[in-house]
Amino acid sequence: MTVRYLRFLVGGMHCSACSAHLESTLKALSGVLEVTVNLSTATVSANIDTDLVTPERIDAAVRGAGFSVDPVPVSFVVRPADDAGVSAAAQVALQGLSGVLDVSQSGDVVTVSYHPLLADPSQFVPVLKRAGFSSVTVNSGFDDLFYIPEQEKDELSGLRNRTILGFAGSAVLMGLMVFGHPLFAGNMFLMDVVMLVVATPILVVCGYPIFRQGISQLRGGMLGMEVMYMLGIATSYCAGLGAVLGLLPSPDFLLFETAVMLTAFLGLGRFLESRARGRTSDAIMALLHLRPPVATVIRDGVEQEVRVGELVAGDTVLVKTGGQIPSDGIVLGDAVTVNESAITGESVPVVKVPGSGVIGGTVVSQGVLTMEVEKVGADTVLAGIIKMVREAQETKPPVQRVADAAVRYFIPFVLGVAVLAFVYWFFFAGETLLVALSSFIAVIVVACPCALGLATPTAVTVGIGRAASLGILIRNGEVLERAGKLRAVAVDKTGTLTVGSPAVSGVMSAPRTSEEDLFVVAAALGRKSLHPLDSAIVAEADRRGAAVVAATRVETVPGRGIAGRVRREDVVMGSAAFLEERGVVMDDAVFAAAEGFRATGASVVFVAVAGRAVGVVGVSDTLRPDAGRAVSAFERMGLPVTMLTGDNARAAGVVAAAAGISHVAAGLMPEEKRAIIQQMQEGGSAVVFVGDGINDTPAMMQADVGVAVGSGTDAAVASGGVVLLRSDLVGAVAAVQLARKVFSRIRLNLFWAFAYNLVLIPLAAGVLYPFTQVMFRPEYAAAAMVLSSVTVVSLSLLLRRYTPPVLVGDDAAKV
Repeated sequence: MTVRYLRFLVGGMHCSACSAHLESTLKALSGVLEVTVNLSTATVSANIDTDLVTPERIDAAVRGAGFSVDPVPVSFVVRPADDAGVSAAAQVALQGLSGVLDVSQSGDVVTVSYHPLLADPSQFVPVLKRAGFSSVTVNSGFDDLFYIPEQEKDELSGLRNRTILGFAGSAVLMGLMVFGHPLFAGNMFLMDVVMLVVATPILVVCGYPIFRQGISQLRGGMLGMEVMYMLGIATSYCAGLGAVLGLLPSPDFLLFETAVMLTAFLGLGRFLESRARGRTSDAIMALLHLRPPVATVIRDGVEQEVRVGELVAGDTVLVKTGGQIPSDGIVLGDAVTVNESAITGESVPVVKVPGSGVIGGTVVSQGVLTMEVEKVGADTVLAGIIKMVREAQETKPPVQRVADAAVRYFIPFVLGVAVLAFVYWFFFAGETLLVALSSFIAVIVVACPCALGLATPTAVTVGIGRAASLGILIRNGEVLERAGKLRAVAVDKTGTLTVGSPAVSGVMSAPRTSEEDLFVVAAALGRKSLHPLDSAIVAEADRRGAAVVAATRVETVPGRGIAGRVRREDVVMGSAAFLEERGVVMDDAVFAAAEGFRATGASVVFVAVAGRAVGVVGVSDTLRPDAGRAVSAFERMGLPVTMLTGDNARAAGVVAAAAGISHVAAGLMPEEKRAIIQQMQEGGSAVVFVGDGINDTPAMMQADVGVAVGSGTDAAVASGGVVLLRSDLVGAVAAVQLARKVFSRIRLNLFWAFAYNLVLIPLAAGVLYPFTQVMFRPEYAAAAMVLSSVTVVSLSLLLRRYTPPVLVGDDAAKV
């Protein structure tokens, strides 16, 4: 099996019936392992087995379902840029490749527009070089992470123009109906002809996209909103045509203004939806704009400005005060102050000294930064954030299945109601054909699955984007739903509740061993470990100027300790239990010193050489300033907090008391942390676990929601459903509050989407007609349809302004 991941934009999706139909079509293909169609972002994400299905087959299935795959742009910086012969040869060569749609060159940038399923962009660079360009640099991998195709912009402009034309035509036709009698001196036939002449070209212009899409949907075996509107418009127009030809009584059936107004309202709805859906990704667009277009680089001792896309690892870059850092790198020159709020959400500027890392997209607030570029393009932190946010926005939480199931049967149900309403009023109730026809048109127009389809993805897209702007990365939509069901919180101690940068607070060496020798062997092993306690010992050894020696045959046991050979002797370092397992003879004086360190809340690390304990080091960590506030906020939200730590009970108790935590489990192995969380879940509690270390990975994977703090290891970050860019526990509270808010907004959206249809379909069918003698006009139905979609999208957009209560000091807020 050869698995390939595909992601592409789809044109022609306007309602949830479209996305549901396309998803079911692709799932039916042999070799499609997983597929998600997101209506809000108009994207398809799929994993396919290329041994069973090809990208070309996927493209054919998309087109067969009535949709299209949008082209993708990729650009290259080329040298020489001014050779017309080379440029012409390159364009000819590229255009000869399968799937290449267009090639253009502006200065030294060549842009290729290609079909993402039919072309392989990795072929473009060799083709450009063979054509004669001596240097070709990919100017992508960052900007391509998120873009709006030009045809979408053109479509938005076209929708606006057609909507204006439709409403203007409707006004003219309604004016003729009201004031036409005196204007045409009672010649009704002439007025009917004039209305036909006015309505027809407007319907051709405004209705053509609707009919084209509707016919395409029918060919693909789908009943979408375009089919419904096509039916309503055609019925109204044919009724008016029948009235002009004398087949139906005029002016009752002169429904030209209804047909034109239906196209106008559908255009208005599509325009408002498209514009609002574009705004759902404002957070990603804001992130994209953090990267400056050019950078000042020093090459061969000369300062020059280059496009950021041309930077390479190893370049030396200058950034003046107020400038944006163009890429990830290391500080080389003097210390500077950097504002990282755009990335981490931390408002306090950070001092960066030589050797410190800087993140592309942050701003130098004081000083002149000289840096060495480490990562560029798609490898940067900023690009990784954008990619994670984009992928999260395109996922579906389980609650979406409710809407998907409803949409599958929705339009056939509505068509059935429309037919039954017509049959009832005309054949059984004895009403006029006009009443029956009006009810039929109103029902098929008012029923809109768009609101159902947009309820979840728009809220997910906006919510995850808002979280990113606060320095909270939510990995997928499922996390949002799980966060709404949380009942308990479990937190790690070191690096999560505490600062995570412990320092040596005491040392005791056994007789015949000096403190210097103790730190030499302990630091030798510590340099092979990522554990904060080992890092503290190494830092203390360096401070004391201890000799640096190498360790070999190193073995690390997470949560227990580390062993190896130093200066041809076996050295073991870690917990007392770990040393005893290795057959180490413990010293009573060493044990007594360890108890003294523990009494102060310090963690202890025993060191043994050649099977004998030679000393113990006490390492203390400080509580994060915000830990108590975060614990209090969780408790006020009804989420009791439990500390799970591998540290000893005494040290854990000191930290727990300072943070206000009453439930503590200490001395735990990584698997024991996982087992405790599993027990909590079996007791009926959905658990969020907050951690930062590699030993937290099993617990994070077991928890319903795993939260990795920003200082965590790569393993912890990869395991977390939520990643905090800042290293504070308040961010975990904010993440849960925001996730709950987003999920509650999803439920509110679904409520309104269902409520609109439950109320308006009976009204359109004429349930009140026997009492009021007034039929719900098709024009009103079209306006109601627009209002339902706009309401749902607008409710989602309000999340852009939401700030979790804990970030504004309202810890007691219930969310």
